[in-house]
Amino acid sequence: MDLTDQEFSEAEARGVALREKGYATAARYDHKANRLIISLHNGVEMTVPVHLIQDLADAAPSQLSTIEIAPSGLNLHWPEIDADVYIPGILAGTFGTKSWMAKLPNKVKQL
Repeated sequence: MDLTDQEFSEAEARGVALREKGYATAARYDHKANRLIISLHNGVEMTVPVHLIQDLADAAPSQLSTIEIAPSGLNLHWPEIDADVYIPGILAGTFGTKSWMAKLPNKVKQL
């Protein structure tokens, strides 16, 4: 599929707009608390229980320690389980598909 210059420029602008809302500069797995800790570009650090994140919920703790951050800072990747987490989704309180989110406790769905 070939992109026109205009389509490329529009996609690039969307990426810039997403990064302005927040992107990861660091991420780590806290084994003791079973939580993902994400440091954002603005100094905010957020913590999410791993059992809430669809692609990580069933992973073994040993599989969660290696986390790669995409150059854009908009995605986290776990190579051992080939799982990805989209930072704008996490910031919006979306931890998986609609069906996954429907199964979560009501207080989580209200984020």
